[in-house]
Amino acid sequence: MTFANPWPWWVLVPALVAAAGLAYRAYAPRLPTLSRRRQRVLVGLRLLSLVLLIVFLMRPVRVLPASGPRQALVPVLVDASRSMRVADLDGRRRIDVARELLTDDLLPALGEEFTVTLQAFGDEVVAVEPDALDASGSRSDVLGALDAVREQYRGQELAGIVVVTDGGDTGTGDLARHPLAGDVPVFAVGMGAPRVEKDREVLSVTAGRAVLRDTVVPLGVSVVSHGFGDEAFDVRVLENGQPVQVRRVQPSEDGSPVREVFQVSPSADAATLYTVEIPVASGELVEQNNARGLLVQPPGRPRRLLVLQGAPGYDHAFLMRALRADAGLEADAIVRKGQNDRGEDTFYVQASPDRAVALGSGFPDSRRALFGYDTVVFANVPAGLMSGDELELIEQFVAERGGGLLVMGAESFGRPGFLGSPVEAVLPLELEDRWNGEPPADAGRSREPNHVILTSEGARHPIMQIAGAESPAKWLSLPPLGGSTALGGPRAGASVLALTLGPGGGYQPLVAVQRYGRGRSLIFTGEASWRWRMLTPLEDTSYERFWQQAARWLATSAPSPVSVTLNGGETPGSMVSVDVVVRDEEFRPASDASVTMSVSGPGMDQVERRAELVDANEGIYRVAFRADVAGVYRATPVVRRAGTALEASDAWLLVGGADRELTDPRRNDEFLRRLTAVSGGQLVGVDAVPRLTELLRAGVAGAAPTAYRDIWHSGWTFALILGLLCSEWVVRRQAGLR
Repeated sequence: MTFANPWPWWVLVPALVAAAGLAYRAYAPRLPTLSRRRQRVLVGLRLLSLVLLIVFLMRPVRVLPASGPRQALVPVLVDASRSMRVADLDGRRRIDVARELLTDDLLPALGEEFTVTLQAFGDEVVAVEPDALDASGSRSDVLGALDAVREQYRGQELAGIVVVTDGGDTGTGDLARHPLAGDVPVFAVGMGAPRVEKDREVLSVTAGRAVLRDTVVPLGVSVVSHGFGDEAFDVRVLENGQPVQVRRVQPSEDGSPVREVFQVSPSADAATLYTVEIPVASGELVEQNNARGLLVQPPGRPRRLLVLQGAPGYDHAFLMRALRADAGLEADAIVRKGQNDRGEDTFYVQASPDRAVALGSGFPDSRRALFGYDTVVFANVPAGLMSGDELELIEQFVAERGGGLLVMGAESFGRPGFLGSPVEAVLPLELEDRWNGEPPADAGRSREPNHVILTSEGARHPIMQIAGAESPAKWLSLPPLGGSTALGGPRAGASVLALTLGPGGGYQPLVAVQRYGRGRSLIFTGEASWRWRMLTPLEDTSYERFWQQAARWLATSAPSPVSVTLNGGETPGSMVSVDVVVRDEEFRPASDASVTMSVSGPGMDQVERRAELVDANEGIYRVAFRADVAGVYRATPVVRRAGTALEASDAWLLVGGADRELTDPRRNDEFLRRLTAVSGGQLVGVDAVPRLTELLRAGVAGAAPTAYRDIWHSGWTFALILGLLCSEWVVRRQAGLR
């Protein structure tokens, strides 16, 4: 009991003294009929009545919790995905240990104080009995399961949610953005060993994009070995199921990831499936994570280049020969020959008849004509040769079209040149400063002028890969350039791939690249690069490889008028969305197209669905389907606009390329700590069931609102006061008092 309106002691004590005085004075005169005994009884009854009035004025109340633990609900969620089959608990499977924990300890302990429900989550959340638990789910969406339970018991009092899991979350939710804070606390019971005794795993597989035919792309592979020390092991690469490369790798220490890069040549006509695998060793904990697949899309159409040459020269002739030797490139050229007798510039155009007409004036005559190319090359082209509108169109070509821009040759960098023009911001180097710097220590050095010195970034960049791992040394061995133009340092976000020693003895940028808007740009400040062809043996193709790789890299960002991408499908049973971006001939979004998608894949018949316009500002059309079976899916778009069919390439998607359920089979304590901390819960061990019960009980007590019940506001209190007054009246009458 407590008081809703308590009086301070310095008020309460005088009030009690006053009540006692009033009670005594009421019966102080001794009457003949009033015995001492009756006097004491009357004083006591009067005093008790006054004290009760004082107590009732302070409003005595009884404090009750809104509900007790028994009324609070505790849902228990058990991970029933395939990762719970891992037998790393003294040789026992995680699911078996979880079943025993639930039956013998967790459910009986919680059931004594709470209302407990048991549900399993894997492919879906279902009610289950402990004996029926089976780790057969293809995924473990922990956040999705928590959402489902919170929705199921919305409006009911939850003491907390208990999750029995190994922490291997394979859902699509983002814990950083998940609304768990301030809601129901989550208490996790971690299953599994925090360390792996013996296991080898393919951590990741990445590949460059094959944008052109006959492209050699780098296949990056990361692998790790646990429990085998620094013992070497094989890594195999399979192309469409057929072994193509094997490499022996040596980890620096146990548990240290190893990074390897393989060079592969994807098919030009269809998607190529690359599988990286590690042979299973004796005693490995998990075999399913020894392989990982990756699908490389086919290159599609040849990429189209427009080369603008300020004057005929060796550089132009050798460059065009190298570009046209690449079957994945189509190179048109405009060469400024000089002036006619009227002082007008004349040009020599090398292009197919259907494109040559638009190039006759020395520059594409419309946005449509320019945007039909993927990359533009300025070779010794002074900026004054083009109008302000044409320079602005070049900036839009890179930023909006996603095209590539290559600028080379001393004439292109003459003053004022592109300084102050819309093209200036597109270029990766500052045009008005001069920069001298030392190359990185790991890039190799040369004190001879005009040699190519790769930076650390250049040694990894696909443009500069002319001899694999030996590329830095190969570049230094090539004949020196005829010279170079000194420019400023790189802009923010740009990368310098190669340096050269200038005539003043300082190092200056030779090759620099950057992304601009949707496109890319490259500056080559060297002169007479044809020396790499003329002064080297015939079998040395360094010159051709460099310029072809530069053209391919620049063209990579330029999309086709109709482009198709597939998203999702990380695991079988998940949804896949197919996005089709449609642009008109000027590469502006087209929102008036008709898009039909034909989808085929393993375990499903070919189906056709109409894509809906989801973003008119970007011209994006979308269709979705469910990929129930692991394998390769193919999407074939049919796009029509204004009654005309538009050219569109197929797209492929690999579903289930890696067994995400068994990726990194260790217990994921980091995820579980973050999950419980965000929600206000805790991570506990399998032996901490009593502690878990205390935490849930404390949560209920702390969360339950306080309820007050008035003691004086009832018939019993009224009857008590009335009884005291009546008793006093009866005693008074017996004593002859009125």
